[in-house]
Amino acid sequence: VCVCVYVCVYIHLCVWVPFTQFLDADDFHSEEAVVKMRDHHQGLQDEDRVLWLQRLCDALHRASRPVVLACSALRRSHRQVLQQQGQRPLLFLHLVIR
Repeated sequence: VCVCVYVCVYIHLCVWVPFTQFLDADDFHSEEAVVKMRDHHQGLQDEDRVLWLQRLCDALHRASRPVVLACSALRRSHRQVLQQQGQRPLLFLHLVIR
């Protein structure tokens, strides 16, 4: 999803939930995953996402205020991992852009 969409959604959410922290899940990929996607034009497999999901859970755990996490989390299993981090309730928004 285009970064401008993330920013627009974040701005609107900040109106509803002041003092939120914005995190972009792309910033939590390992260097190896970034190279795989950028240089080799390959999509990530579930085994590539294990460390990424753990880093996201850690970031959610460390957050001291409400978080807006821009994250593809394409599979239900990915969303379940994030939900099981257990530190705070999560609400998933599915953006459909036409």
